[in-house]
Amino acid sequence: RLLVLSAPVLALSVAAQQPPAAVRSPEVGSDRRVTFRLAAPRATDVQLTCECFTGAKALQKDDKGVWSLTVGPVEPDIYEYEFSVDGVTAIDPRNPAIKYNSRPSPASSLLDVPGGSPMFYDVRGVPHGTVHVVWYPSKTVNTTRRMHVYTPPGYERGSSRLPVLYLLHGADGDDSSWSWFGKAPQILDNLIADKKMTPMVVVMPFGYAHPPTGAVAADRQRADFEKDLLQDIIPYVQANYRVRTDRDS
Repeated sequence: RLLVLSAPVLALSVAAQQPPAAVRSPEVGSDRRVTFRLAAPRATDVQLTCECFTGAKALQKDDKGVWSLTVGPVEPDIYEYEFSVDGVTAIDPRNPAIKYNSRPSPASSLLDVPGGSPMFYDVRGVPHGTVHVVWYPSKTVNTTRRMHVYTPPGYERGSSRLPVLYLLHGADGDDSSWSWFGKAPQILDNLIADKKMTPMVVVMPFGYAHPPTGAVAADRQRADFEKDLLQDIIPYVQANYRVRTDRDS
């Protein structure tokens, strides 16, 4: 049988699955007070954890089934936060800014509270470097692995060799963490423009030699990553980028 839905009926069907249009989350006010909202009419308990405060805070539900909580004023910065809906951790469905994890742990939503003036990680009208997504052969684990490499403004037109920094991510991260969530390119651009940092190449590798699922023992992870760094990553960088190779650089 063929089922045909008219446009209005289909629209109503889709709308019934969506949160109310009025739901906005997170909403940052001019006074830096932040309101979090979640449409969950069937939930009985919604909690919020955020790096902007200690512990968990309960949200209150209105007659339309929308839970909300206002906190602050919150100091300007970037924070991770998650909802707990009847004990189940969830990201904010109304917020497209998400920090994912490489290990099998819940992702987090991101809250950006702007300051009265540009933050050190904000994009400014200064010369910008380039972030390269690089695939390199790793003999250590017998596969092709990925890393992100930042080259400073003017690198392509230069000829001199530069210092190199190998910048590692934290637990649950990967080689993209510093570029996408840690704002490393913006920070480096601003520091170089302000003459607070010498122009350098910054290499951001994946800090797990094996998939970080817990199947490989921690001591082997560390040993194999160290080998990959020293025997695969550093030689690749020195062969493909204009970097100094002396100890002090």
